[in-house]
Amino acid sequence: MDKKISLLFQQEFPKSQLITKTDLAIRGRIYSDDNYLLSYNHKVYNVTVRPQYINENKKELFATLLSIYTDKAKSYFLKRIDTNRSVVLLLKEIKFNQKTRLEYLSKVLTLKKVFNSVNGNSNLIYGLDIYEKKSVRKYPFQDSLEPVLGLIRYNKELKKVMGTIGIERYYEEILRPKQNGYIKGVRDVRNNIIYDSSTIVKPRIDGDNVKLNIDFVLQKKIEKI
Repeated sequence: MDKKISLLFQQEFPKSQLITKTDLAIRGRIYSDDNYLLSYNHKVYNVTVRPQYINENKKELFATLLSIYTDKAKSYFLKRIDTNRSVVLLLKEIKFNQKTRLEYLSKVLTLKKVFNSVNGNSNLIYGLDIYEKKSVRKYPFQDSLEPVLGLIRYNKELKKVMGTIGIERYYEEILRPKQNGYIKGVRDVRNNIIYDSSTIVKPRIDGDNVKLNIDFVLQKKIEKI
C-alpha cells in the first residue's frame, strides 16, 4: 500500500520538489517498581552544509552566527567550509534542544540571503541540513543495577543494536524498536516539508517499556551496607 501511495505522490509532484525525513524508532524504557527511570534513549543529530551554495560575501556572517549558537569558534566554521567537498559535516551528534536552536538559525540565515539558490532557481535553496543520526542509550543512575540492567551493543551481522546481557537482553523482543517512520511531502524554499493534504506520514513504532519488580530506593540502601 505504501509503495502505491508513494508512486502516485511522485507522479503528482516533480522529484525536485519532494523531500523525505526519517523518524527513527527508539528502544523502550526500563523503570523500577517504584517508577524510577533506569534506562532510556535520546536522539542525536548531525548538521551538514553544502559550502558551494554559501554566498562568498557572507561566509563571515555564516561562521559568526554559528559560533554564537554553538560552543565552537568562528574560525572552526570558516575552516570547515573552506573546501571543495560537496557536503561538509559541521556538527556531530548534537542533542534535541540544540537542534531546535539551529533550525531557527537556518531560517535566519536564509532570510539574510547567506545561501545562494540552486542553478538560479529561487525555489530551491540548500541551507543547514539537520538530520537524525541515531539514538543513544542512557543510564541515569550510572553504576546502580548495572549487572542487572545489562548492556546494548551494535550487532554487525544483523546491522542493529541489541541487548547483550541482563534485562536489556532478556527483554530484547519487548524493548527493541519496532518500525521507523517517515514524513514525505513537498518542500519549501528552505528545504522544509510543507504540511498539507498531500503530505504522507508513517508514524514510528517505538519499543515497549519494561517495569521491573525491583525497588530502586531499597536497592540503593542495600548497596550502601
